[in-house]
Amino acid sequence: LVRPADLHRPALVVLVYTNNPNGNVCDHDAVVRSLEAAAIDDALDLFALLMSVRLISVAKRALAKERLSMLPVEMVVREKTTLEEMEEIGDICRRIGRVYDKGKKIRILSDSGSDFTADISDYPPNYHAERWAQPPVRINEKTGGLTGGTWPWGEIHIEPKPATANGTIVWDTTAHVPEGRWEHPVRLIIKDGWVKEIEGKNEAAYINDYLRKYGDENSRGVGGEAAIGTNKNCPPNTYIMRSEKKRLGAMHFGIGHGADRGKVNSKLRLEGIVDRVTVVVDDNIVVCDKGQIKV
Repeated sequence: LVRPADLHRPALVVLVYTNNPNGNVCDHDAVVRSLEAAAIDDALDLFALLMSVRLISVAKRALAKERLSMLPVEMVVREKTTLEEMEEIGDICRRIGRVYDKGKKIRILSDSGSDFTADISDYPPNYHAERWAQPPVRINEKTGGLTGGTWPWGEIHIEPKPATANGTIVWDTTAHVPEGRWEHPVRLIIKDGWVKEIEGKNEAAYINDYLRKYGDENSRGVGGEAAIGTNKNCPPNTYIMRSEKKRLGAMHFGIGHGADRGKVNSKLRLEGIVDRVTVVVDDNIVVCDKGQIKV
C-alpha cells in the first residue's frame, strides 16, 4: 500500500477493512494506524516468501526454541516483547490447550453480563495443546508447508459444537463493526447454537443492519470461535480489534463461520471483545478468572 502510493501519488486512497465493506470515513489517526499495519503485513509477506523458498533453513528448526530464535521478533510481536515472552505465550496456550483437550463443556462469564455455555468436545486428541503452543510462521514438520501467523501473536480459540451454545455473550469493548470505542455494550442472546437476538443501543442497531446487508442464513450461527488473548504486551483501551483480540485475559467471541469444525459455514465471522473474561471448563476448572489466567 505504501510503495504504490509513493510511486503513483494518487489523489485518493481507499482503505478496505476486512469484514467491513461499508464505506466508513477514517480519521487521520485511523489512517496512520492502517498504514503501519500494512507495512507490518508487507514484512510478514516477505518473511513467508523467504520461508517458502527455503532461504531460511528448515534444519535450524529442530527444536521449538531454535525455531523461535529464527523469527524476526519485530515482525511477530510488539517491539518490547522478547523471545522469552514469546515462549511464555506458547506456554500459556499449551496449558489452556491441555484443559480444552480433556474438556467437554465451557462456561463463559463477564462482569458486563456474559453467561454462556457450550459443548466443546469431539476435537482430535491433543489438538489445542499442540496447535496453539507452536510459534507463528513456521514450517509444518508433518507437511513441510508454511503455517500461518497473526499480528500481533497470542490467542487460543475453541469452537462450540453446533446447536449446543446457550446463554448470553456481551460484547463490551469493540468489534469488527462498528469499529472503534463503543459507548454501549451489545448483548447476544443465544439458544441452541443460534443468535436469536442482538440487543443494545446504537452499536446493536448497526450490527443488526450489517448482518442483514452482508450476512447470510448462517451468519448468526455459533459457529464462530471463543478465543482467549494471551499476549501481555497488547495494551488495554486501544479499541482496535487487531490488538484487542490478543490482549491477555480478553476474549474475542465470534459468530457465523466456524473456525475449526467445518460445520457452520457463512459469508461472515463477526467478532467482538469481551473484556476481563472468566472461563470455566467442566464446571470445576477455572481457566481464566476476570482476565487472570489460572492454569
